Amino acid sequence: MLIKRPEVSIIVPVYKTEKFLPACIDSIIRQTFRNWELIAVNDCSPDGSGKILAAYEKNDDRIRVVDHSENRGLSQTRFTGLAHASGRYVVFVDSDDWIPRGAIRTLYERIEAEEADVVIGSMVKVLDRFGIFRNRPRNTATGENRTESIVLPELFEEYFINFFGVNLLPCNLCGKIYRREALDRAPLEPVSFFMFEDVVFNMMLHPCLTKIGFVTDTVYYYRFGGGTSTSTPRFLAEVKEQYRLKERYIEQYDYYKAAPYIRVELINCFYSHFANLVILDGVSYGDLGNAIGEEIKDDLYNDALFEGIGMSKRASALKSGNVADMIEIIRGDVRKNKPKHVLKKAISRIIT
Repeated sequence: MLIKRPEVSIIVPVYKTEKFLPACIDSIIRQTFRNWELIAVNDCSPDGSGKILAAYEKNDDRIRVVDHSENRGLSQTRFTGLAHASGRYVVFVDSDDWIPRGAIRTLYERIEAEEADVVIGSMVKVLDRFGIFRNRPRNTATGENRTESIVLPELFEEYFINFFGVNLLPCNLCGKIYRREALDRAPLEPVSFFMFEDVVFNMMLHPCLTKIGFVTDTVYYYRFGGGTSTSTPRFLAEVKEQYRLKERYIEQYDYYKAAPYIRVELINCFYSHFANLVILDGVSYGDLGNAIGEEIKDDLYNDALFEGIGMSKRASALKSGNVADMIEIIRGDVRKNKPKHVLKKAISRIIT
């Protein structure tokens, strides 16, 4: 018997999302576009997600479950899904989010019509389970809704900078449809990053793209919480690793106009990291000073980091190594951002 190849492979990485997983899968099953396969990759989830997936797989032959024997992280889990996907196009959906009924059809019809490598749709961020708190749907990072496609040479020359601290287009994997041929010709590989792994994926892919298309329809609902209760321990370490990776990409593709932007990005993340230690972890300013003193011993904070950028107070304090000045800047950040964090957490507790 000849088995028809699915047009679209939908890849869903699963880890500790049993509360939201049924809604996610149901939203895929309800799609008006029917020629799809769902590759759900269970990343050794310790909750009831595995049983939920098994039940769906039993009842719908378009659903395939792949189980990891150990937890491998989000990036590797998505790549496992890619290895098992057979569709001409690929869509990524996170297991705590959902998509509207016409999402796959809308994306598929546009990528077919445009003969694009990627099509980007509008994403809505939803704070609570009733969808009361939402942002305005948009398909760019600038707030506009774009309809005109982007092609070479503009696509590379003007939009590769999107992955180096200048936000023009969404850097996430979700809310898009990818042509599998485009993914296969790119030097993609899993990364160990806990944060921003989708940015790295799209950065690796972008130089291999010839055309990006857009739809203004909402194609994705992204569920987000009220903010974390503790800081991410590896945040600054991962930002530095990605900074070095971006440096290599800038050199490889002779894209040196992006260099000042990643330097500013690193400096801003430096201050954000230490402000969050105070806001989220309650670290004292005395201990903070010691932590900053240790951090700035890293050779990364050398004169080259400050070349070609405006010497703001933040940059000047970091370049000089003046810990007292850095702490004063962080005090200001804490005064500004702590009330926002407290309010966001309070709203989240009430409505989720």
